[in-house]
Amino acid sequence: MPKPRIFAKGDQVAYIPNHLRLPSGLWPEITSPPHPDIEFGFVTVGPISGRATVFCRFWFREGRGEGLRTKANSEGCDQDNLVHFESRPQWEFDETLRSLGYKEDTNA
Repeated sequence: MPKPRIFAKGDQVAYIPNHLRLPSGLWPEITSPPHPDIEFGFVTVGPISGRATVFCRFWFREGRGEGLRTKANSEGCDQDNLVHFESRPQWEFDETLRSLGYKEDTNA
């Protein structure tokens, strides 16, 4: 049995919808360019005890705008659809967190 993935506030992630799951039940590798249905973002609230939901904010897809698509609210995602994936350079990610009012350690 695979170990559950653990997500914490500030982790960069990729959201992979269920229809992209391979017949083996595993997720596909994220290639360049990624599948258009994969979304990239970061965790704003880690899982709450006993729940599989993690709250995230997502970037606009390339060519559809700059910065965050979800500026005002986070979106609830099932942990099973998330994988750790760094889609933005750390400086850009840190700058975005600061602009949203997060403290340096992303635990605020």
